[in-house]
Amino acid sequence: LGSSSFFKPSALSPHLPAALDFDLITTQPYRAPEVIFQVGWSYPADTWSFACILFELKTGVRLFDGLNDEEHVDQMRQRLGPLTSTQDITDSWKGTGGGGAPPARPPAHLLDILTGRRPHHLARKVPSIDEVLRSEPETLRLLRRMLAYDPFQRARCSTIASELNRGRDVSEGEPVRV
Repeated sequence: LGSSSFFKPSALSPHLPAALDFDLITTQPYRAPEVIFQVGWSYPADTWSFACILFELKTGVRLFDGLNDEEHVDQMRQRLGPLTSTQDITDSWKGTGGGGAPPARPPAHLLDILTGRRPHHLARKVPSIDEVLRSEPETLRLLRRMLAYDPFQRARCSTIASELNRGRDVSEGEPVRV
């Protein structure tokens, strides 16, 4: 899902890798909150990325297209609603493990934007997913489950596959419609 690893240049030569750059695991528009906040991540970050791609396939528009972390987080707040409990979520993020860096304390200014305590000063208004997918209640319900801020509350792959294939005989190779 767009994951990549970059090598930081060596002190000896910019063409020789010195170390992996572990903080970049996903293409910018598809990054999960725990990736942006650099608090450790695991498989649920892929679920988030997949949800972003499904939204884009369904609507033709990126779910999040901010040019920096502040814009990205503000668009999360606008599209999904504000984060309501920073204590619960930051504790949950710290439990995700994975990622290349040890869990850290999330940047306070980004948490303030996500909770709505401090709006982003250059925020471009984007509609909520509820508004965009009003006529697609099944898609909206699935994406909401995949885009939970808490990685442990996100839909699992088996649930996603079941939802996407509900009522279809996938053994016949029938294409799945989102």
